[in-house]
Amino acid sequence: MPQNLPTHSFSFRSLALLPLRLAFSVYAALVFLIFGCAALLAALALPALARRRAATRRLARALLACSGMPVSVRGLQHLPSGQCVIVANHASYLDGPVFTAVLPARFAFVIKREMASVP
Repeated sequence: MPQNLPTHSFSFRSLALLPLRLAFSVYAALVFLIFGCAALLAALALPALARRRAATRRLARALLACSGMPVSVRGLQHLPSGQCVIVANHASYLDGPVFTAVLPARFAFVIKREMASVP
């Protein structure tokens, strides 16, 4: 007769890493809060669209760098010069900052209405 075995095991290593994981989580939350507020202020305060996009692009790149998330992009040369739609699967909260950081300045993006209620 099979016994009910635990699905995961206890590890002293994972317990030892818990304070580091917590510290990084707090750090990442602060980075997102600071850069998010700065991007919002830039978007509201700068008068010209080109300046707003340049400022938010720099802030998005800084956010990704400060949070230790390397981004590599391939295929930008395949983007059409005219209008197009790029679809993201919203697999993470980083879609917005990554798109802002890597897409050419002429691109803008929208999110679905349901995402507005996500904290």
